[in-house]
Amino acid sequence: MLVGTGGGMVYGVPMVIAARWFPDRQGLAAGLTIIGFGLSPIMTAPLVEALIDGYGFKQTLLVLGIAFTVELL
Repeated sequence: MLVGTGGGMVYGVPMVIAARWFPDRQGLAAGLTIIGFGLSPIMTAPLVEALIDGYGFKQTLLVLGIAFTVELL
């Protein structure tokens, strides 16, 4: 439930940004953004599974936390 709440909270921000960046193609921008949200678990789930199998749960959270922090910088 907590993950769904977090996902729902950040869902609107990319939608607004995409619509502002592409005012003449707002529908396309929104559609591609929704596709990105939908496909992200398909790409990240195998990676997380491999990390958990190789390093354990706590190390996986540490690696992902560092990777997402570096990505934001």
